Amino acid sequence: MAVFRACGLPPLVQHALALYQGSRRVLGRHTTDALVRHTFFKQFCGGECDQGIKPVLSYLHQNGIGPIINYAAEDDVSSAQAGADMAELACDHACNIFRKSIHDAAHVEGRGFMAIKVSALGPPNMLRRASALLAERGIAGMWPGMGEAVRPHSHPLLMLQDCLSPEDGNALNKATARVVAMAQTAASLGNVRMLVDAEHIYMQPAIDAITLEAQRVVNKGQAVVLNTYQCYLKSTPERLAGDMSLATRQGWTFGGKLVRGAYLAHEVAHAAAQGLPRPVHDSLEDTHACYDRCVAQLMQHVAEGNGEEMMVASHNQRSIETAVALMRRLGMAPSDSGVYFGQLYGMSDHLSFTLGPNGYQAFKVIPYGPIETTLPYLIRRAQENGDIFKKSGVGKELGMIRAELARRVRASLNPSALRPQNSSMAAAAA
Repeated sequence: MAVFRACGLPPLVQHALALYQGSRRVLGRHTTDALVRHTFFKQFCGGECDQGIKPVLSYLHQNGIGPIINYAAEDDVSSAQAGADMAELACDHACNIFRKSIHDAAHVEGRGFMAIKVSALGPPNMLRRASALLAERGIAGMWPGMGEAVRPHSHPLLMLQDCLSPEDGNALNKATARVVAMAQTAASLGNVRMLVDAEHIYMQPAIDAITLEAQRVVNKGQAVVLNTYQCYLKSTPERLAGDMSLATRQGWTFGGKLVRGAYLAHEVAHAAAQGLPRPVHDSLEDTHACYDRCVAQLMQHVAEGNGEEMMVASHNQRSIETAVALMRRLGMAPSDSGVYFGQLYGMSDHLSFTLGPNGYQAFKVIPYGPIETTLPYLIRRAQENGDIFKKSGVGKELGMIRAELARRVRASLNPSALRPQNSSMAAAAA
């Protein structure tokens, strides 16, 4: 409970990385990392290596929940100033880790997911410059009103090769080759799906171009690669529609993951600094409405039964219940409809542990990696889910924890008290 309460304190979350670095200087690395390992890390991460997450995977499987294996890494242009040779070595190292995650996901019983970050597979500065070129030529959905422009241009990577410097062009080719090769590995294993994470808006157009190429190559009759759509962006509905249309025209199978968004404060500040229109919705209510609209838009497409797949990645109970109700209306079976539900490990267990046992395809994102690598990831997750921690979400989580503790105390006196508790989600999933 203390971890959830701490995540609900904005000053602590805002300055968490500086506090961690300061603690390392004062208390030392060993003491600081031990403290983090037994608090925040234990709550939200599966382990420090691929072997360390196996007990977590086993526990989730016992409860009808699958894993999304995610090597946690955070990259931003401001932190990516290494030389070209070092950058390529780092990308190759990340590629090897992601490949290992693909094979780990293949050993999961049933469907296995893994997630990649393209900024770990290509220099972020190159991705930013490539994205700027796409935006300048109207071949990117970075800002409101530009979402449709990218889609008639079926192969933006070809245009980029004519415009980038030789160094950037070479780096783009290598990044694309890494992503496509991993997608081909996932496709060859049969039961693995590869999620491509959304990133900063100034890198996203290039990430989209690379992802679309991987989808064109491997999504043949099944959605092996799923791109991520951030619904706090005003351009997302038309970008989503454009990508579905592009898949139909090019003859590949669409797959998408819907999230609300991960970089709100950063995107607003970046747009203001560049004199660009505000790319995100003006209110949380508008974001909720956009999310539910995109879920309905994509689910109608998936319900046609042509192999398309989607992930409803949300901690919002109302959105989950709305999606479940829509599945019912469309006659979609919980266990094999191509609709997946995703939540972060350590959060919204009342959703995941209701969906999974009731036959829905529920998954938990299982981040893993060394503490110094995963901590920036955890801090960003805490920042992006600030509303959950500050408002009703954390209250609901804490209330459920207190109720469960009380139930276990009662059970020590009366074993019949150990009965599953009903919930509105159980009713929704029934």
